[in-house]
Amino acid sequence: SRADETLSFLQISAAPNNKELSIHRVQKFSEPDEIIAALLRRGSPSQALDVARRFGGAEHFGGRLMNECRIRLWENQRDMEALRLVSDHRYVIDQAMWLLDQGGEENKNNTELGGLSLEDLLEIFQEALARCDGLNESEVEYSWKAVSRLRNSIRRLGTFTLLLNHFNTITGPASAEGQ
Repeated sequence: SRADETLSFLQISAAPNNKELSIHRVQKFSEPDEIIAALLRRGSPSQALDVARRFGGAEHFGGRLMNECRIRLWENQRDMEALRLVSDHRYVIDQAMWLLDQGGEENKNNTELGGLSLEDLLEIFQEALARCDGLNESEVEYSWKAVSRLRNSIRRLGTFTLLLNHFNTITGPASAEGQ
C-alpha cells in the first residue's frame, strides 16, 4: 500500500514573523531494486539504470531488470546504446522488424522512427542480423525470415547511403539540402 512506501515527518519553520508547521512524506525503500522499480514506474529509465549500476549492475540484479531499463530507454528516447545492450535477442530482432515495417508506403507520414538517421537504422539492422544466430531452434522459421529481410534491407540501405554520399560529394552538401 501507499502508506507502507512512505515515511512521514514534521517540519517546523520558525521564521521571525511566520511560524509554519508542515508534514512531509518521503518515500522509503528497503532494497535498491525497489528504487529501480519506482524510477521505472515514474518513467525515468536512465536514472533507474544509474541506480542499478551503482549497486552492482547486472551481476547484482540480473539481466531482466537491466533489460527493462534499457528497453524503456530505447522505446522512450531511441537510445541506440541501450538497444545494443539489451540481452534479449528476440526483442532486438523484433524492433528491427518493426522499424522495417514503419518504412512501408502505408506509413510514409509516420514519425515513429524518432529521429533515427540512416546510419542508425543500418546499425540496428546489422545488430539484429547478428543476433539471429542467438535464437533457439524453435525459432528457425522466424529467424530465416528475419535474416532474409534484414540482409535485403541492409543491402538496399547501404546502397542508398553510398549513392547519397556520392551525390553529396559531386554536388556539394548545400545543393543536396536545397532539394
